[in-house]
Amino acid sequence: AIAMGGAFVAVANDVTGLYWNPAGIARLHRNEAILLHTEWLADVNYDYAGIAIKMGNAGTIGASVTSVSMADMQVRTELQPEGTGEFFAAGDIAGSIAYARNLTDRFSIGFNAKYIHQKIWHMTSSGFAIDIGTLFTTQFKDMKIGMSISNFGTNMKMSGRDSREF
Repeated sequence: AIAMGGAFVAVANDVTGLYWNPAGIARLHRNEAILLHTEWLADVNYDYAGIAIKMGNAGTIGASVTSVSMADMQVRTELQPEGTGEFFAAGDIAGSIAYARNLTDRFSIGFNAKYIHQKIWHMTSSGFAIDIGTLFTTQFKDMKIGMSISNFGTNMKMSGRDSREF
């Protein structure tokens, strides 16, 4: 999906549609689940879990959890480049609930509601967002057209030593 440069939005027809285009889970033929763990550079871990459950003609429901975490790092300053003796951690987590439905045999729509929480050192931030997606199969050689608006939501409200919106 990543190698397709965003074009997977029109192809998403499995449980990964929870991430790429929530309308895609409406096209499932059976219940599906995914567990993904990726170790990135600098000890950063990316984890994703999702499940989609068919409810017959009522549509499909789904849920997912996304997490980005890292190992503790030393606090360093200009005056103490070798470290202050303190450590900090950073991480993000997002949980979502989705619903999708085929409106016709060629047109599907889906929604994803998310809660997002971020933390770095003494500061935390949280907010809500939604994803809205559609899939349409044309009559021209089964060409598919997809659209997804992702992470449309509230400002992240920060709390900690220096509270402000960002």
